[in-house]
Amino acid sequence: MKTLLLTLAFCLAISNAQAAPPTAASIETALTLNTSQKTVETTLAGTDAKVRLEMQKAIAAQNAVNSPSNVVLTALQQNAVNLASPKITAILKEDLSWAKLQPQFLKIYQNNLS
Repeated sequence: MKTLLLTLAFCLAISNAQAAPPTAASIETALTLNTSQKTVETTLAGTDAKVRLEMQKAIAAQNAVNSPSNVVLTALQQNAVNLASPKITAILKEDLSWAKLQPQFLKIYQNNLS
């Protein structure tokens, strides 16, 4: 009987020993330790050059389809890239800023670590 009671008490103790869900503070600490903010900022640092290059490549590829001998951008096309690229970059940097991503990261971590 004593063994049965000890076993029952042990089982109850184990079932109640589940970890508490992570707090916002503990998740923020985890995000700091894994340098999430720095990773986001580093990724966004070269966005303008990447956007500009990808736009140029897409237009050049379209030029090549339309005229296989013309794979360079015209002055008008390059001007369009020069005007659009900073605007696209600004939108990306705003939408992917740490201030906007952090709450989403917190939610993801809370949902997956609890």
